Amino acid sequence: MAKSVLKILILNIFLISCSINPTYTRKDIERVIEKMCKNEFDIDVRAIAIGETIWIYAPFDNLIKDDKSLNKKTEEKVQHIFLSLKRVILSMDAPPKFFSFVASNIKNTGVDLYQIGFIPDIIKFELQFISQEEFHKRLVFVPMENPQALGDKSGTHVTMNETTMGDFITYLVLQKLIRTYYRENNKYVEINTIDGNYQYGKITIITDIKQEYENKDKIFSPFSVAEEALRYYLKIYEEFTSEIDYIEIIDKTTNKKRFYTKKAFLEKNGS
Repeated sequence: MAKSVLKILILNIFLISCSINPTYTRKDIERVIEKMCKNEFDIDVRAIAIGETIWIYAPFDNLIKDDKSLNKKTEEKVQHIFLSLKRVILSMDAPPKFFSFVASNIKNTGVDLYQIGFIPDIIKFELQFISQEEFHKRLVFVPMENPQALGDKSGTHVTMNETTMGDFITYLVLQKLIRTYYRENNKYVEINTIDGNYQYGKITIITDIKQEYENKDKIFSPFSVAEEALRYYLKIYEEFTSEIDYIEIIDKTTNKKRFYTKKAFLEKNGS
């Protein structure tokens, strides 16, 4: 009952906001984001709309410092870009479903920082229906060194496609696996593979993570981590996952492989 009331309340607020003349329309989103970043913050970005995804590319000479940590002043500019995106999204008649923001270091060392999110989550966060901690759990953040970024002011080295909910959930689950094993337990494990994809209605997650025998009790099973993360995000976004039909989890280390329909997977109580 409480969840139904909350959904109705969110819908009513959204409909009220849409009934007021919107400041921006979908066809203007690229121009408006670029203009706002330039005029208000003196930041040059390139915005590209592809289906239900708005891409923003921002090149910087000094995104990172010599020790490869983020430059604080440039980090503020990145925050200004995200603020611009948020302001435009909250003032649109029909915003896209996803954003993909790429900040690149194009001088000395090529680096790409990807941030991908579901735009309705921005609206929920601004309405305080989800906490900041929960909002961050719903963002994909991917940093990577990339020599192709060097000198690229227009983002031609970035492959830009429309993001689907299947893609997004796959990215979130892979991020959970990476954070679990690289950051928390890396001294106990040998990571050979953390991979996955979404194709033809099926999410596939593949791991090959060897664990020190004497420390196995200290480490979560990769299969269980993938299964729990998949169930968590599929339930959060359940009303948006009609395109997802199947789930496959493959643990190469233990030769454990499971294939489910999405319905059976969500009804399952654990392995």
